Amino acid sequence: SINAETDLVAAVTGKAIRLAGAIMQSTVAGNVAIKSSASGTTIALIPCQASVVYTFEFGPGLYSLKGSALRVLLATATLNGTFWYTEEG
Repeated sequence: SINAETDLVAAVTGKAIRLAGAIMQSTVAGNVAIKSSASGTTIALIPCQASVVYTFEFGPGLYSLKGSALRVLLATATLNGTFWYTEEG
């Protein structure tokens, strides 16, 4: 359960995180932002409706910058779900 901007996963030095997919549900309608690090650029903006379960396969994936955490940013919602990823050099 996530209810504020938080790291999904922290990268090992010199590696990037590749977000491959997710199953998630938000408590309110709004956008979920996926970012590369706390001060990083938004790499995905996912519009969600309240109480709807979403499944995403990101194909080649969404990448963080090397050595940066992959973060999720929510406005005023709680996000429940599972995210899957790999670390890549």
